[in-house]
Amino acid sequence: GLPAGEYILRETKAPTGFAVAADVKFTISDDLTVENKVVMKDAPTDVTVSKVALTNETRELPGATLQILKKVTAEDGTTSEVIAATVYGEELQWTSGEKAKEIKGLPAGDYILREIAAPSGYTIAKDVAFTVSNDSKVTNKAVMKDQATEVNISKVDITNAEKELPGATLQVMDKYGNEIVKTVYGEALKWVSGNEAKIIKGLPAGEYTLRETIAPAGYSIAKDVKFTITDELKAAETVTMKDAAIEAMISKVDITNAEKELPGASFRSWIQKAKKL
Repeated sequence: GLPAGEYILRETKAPTGFAVAADVKFTISDDLTVENKVVMKDAPTDVTVSKVALTNETRELPGATLQILKKVTAEDGTTSEVIAATVYGEELQWTSGEKAKEIKGLPAGDYILREIAAPSGYTIAKDVAFTVSNDSKVTNKAVMKDQATEVNISKVDITNAEKELPGATLQVMDKYGNEIVKTVYGEALKWVSGNEAKIIKGLPAGEYTLRETIAPAGYSIAKDVKFTITDELKAAETVTMKDAAIEAMISKVDITNAEKELPGASFRSWIQKAKKL
């Protein structure tokens, strides 16, 4: 009963989890030998979720446990968050890999991307809110950026905590003090202190031991300092080790009375360097 002519088939609302299809143009012919059939195909919504390091947004960061949440409202008006699912029944919790996560069939709406476990050496990122559109012309994408853990190691004189003390050989060991540890970037944590605190990035969450193996000239070796790295996103903390100067007591006494100091003597002190063989 549709008169011959040219027409447009338009979708005004797509099924849940699908994008609104583009218009389909078609022609009705009055030729009885021609079958008039029009097909419109709906594609599922497509969302890309990318997990990257803050310092390198061109490469995916594997090892993060992620989930997509949706807020739901109960009959009593209270709201809660539930793990979202696609129209194909996939619950959206996964571990990031070498490639971005592609999600098909997620119903249009507002969502939250949440990280519940960060990759080793990184902190847990803040939630990322994003919206899925069922407009086929819109690119649906959510990007979450992780920041490496960060700690400052400060080596100071016990009498002046405001100034770095250079010349100490330091190393970060495991919690038991058995072996030198590395960051996720492969840096073995052994160094000589300088005029600025040592900044360490990418140390996996855990317990560690800061050890001094050689003290600066004139100082004694400090005791080990225990510290902890967490995956909580916060400002860099500072771990401080304090060195005390070596103290020597010089006493001048009469050979016949070692209990009483003998005044009036002059002293000279010097450092004799060892001769290299």
